Amino acid sequence: MSGPYDDFPSEIRILVYPVLAEGSMSVEVTLVRPDGERIKLFSKAVSAGTEVVEIDSFTSDEVRKVAEEYVVKVCGGKPPVVVPEVVFFAKKDRSMANPDTAEVLKGRYQIVVNGVSFTANASLMAEAIIYGKVFGLAGTDGNRRDLFVGIIWGAPVALAFGIIAALVVTFLQAIFGVISGYFGGLVDEVIQRITEIFMIIPILPILILISFIYRIDVWTLLLVIIALSPLGSTTKVVRSMVPQIKEEQYVLAAISYGAGSWRIILRHVLPRVIPYTFSLIALSVPVYIFLEAALAIIGLGDPIRPTWGKILSDAWESGAAYHGYWWWILLPAGAITVTAVAFALLGYAFDKVVNPRLREM
Repeated sequence: MSGPYDDFPSEIRILVYPVLAEGSMSVEVTLVRPDGERIKLFSKAVSAGTEVVEIDSFTSDEVRKVAEEYVVKVCGGKPPVVVPEVVFFAKKDRSMANPDTAEVLKGRYQIVVNGVSFTANASLMAEAIIYGKVFGLAGTDGNRRDLFVGIIWGAPVALAFGIIAALVVTFLQAIFGVISGYFGGLVDEVIQRITEIFMIIPILPILILISFIYRIDVWTLLLVIIALSPLGSTTKVVRSMVPQIKEEQYVLAAISYGAGSWRIILRHVLPRVIPYTFSLIALSVPVYIFLEAALAIIGLGDPIRPTWGKILSDAWESGAAYHGYWWWILLPAGAITVTAVAFALLGYAFDKVVNPRLREM
């Protein structure tokens, strides 16, 4: 590998795949620099059944120790900080001990992998990945993936999940509220008691349990949320409005000319209450977005789709806060926060449109 690069790599990763049915194999990995210096990065015997041997300059203490010994050999003293990516690719002088003063040694580098085994048909394969320092607008995650792409891909998933859940749940609850308030009597009593039962059901623990057992994706989670929320606070709000709407002149006129109950509900009562649910829908969208993100953060979200919660979950598992990778945390969290504030303002705007008292303030 060679190239006219003016900066050091951010990480070196070498993967060795030993293939042997029995016994063991001695594996040795050596870095050959352009100045002819040979640095032994890894030397160890691996047994049969080992799928991969990973040598990582970022996480391997063994590689860090090799780099430290090389600096001591060249400079004569132990440096306070050892950065293997700098040491292995720096010019051989005293400046290599300091990442700020080290200069890149340009030329052709070789990674030599040797395997010795006395087992028949033994072989090995290897690949080396030299990571650069190029990143997008939002930086990268622990797997060098562009976070901007993940945030953009996660936006339609989060918005679709939140909007669909808010629309369907609010509409279902509004219909049951209209039915409860219009028919009254036993129907009203049954719907209201069931509504109170649904309102005290702890949805989040149930979703955690279901996600833990079945590992559902984001759309199955959406169906579960709808199934657990056909009745709720919107049912009671709409039910309190319906008795007054029933006394309106156009409703009484419809009753007088023989219109059926369902025709009156669908043609006259429901259209009157729907505008009042717009603000409830807008305010519910952030709730469902936060719900999906919360499940993803604790590792129970969709394992495939790049949702904002999944990005935060990956950041938590990789210790982004500990390592100072603030962009990995703040950007997806900021996207969730901005979306929540936007829909909260939208809900307040809807509320002012349908509520004359707020319009006067």
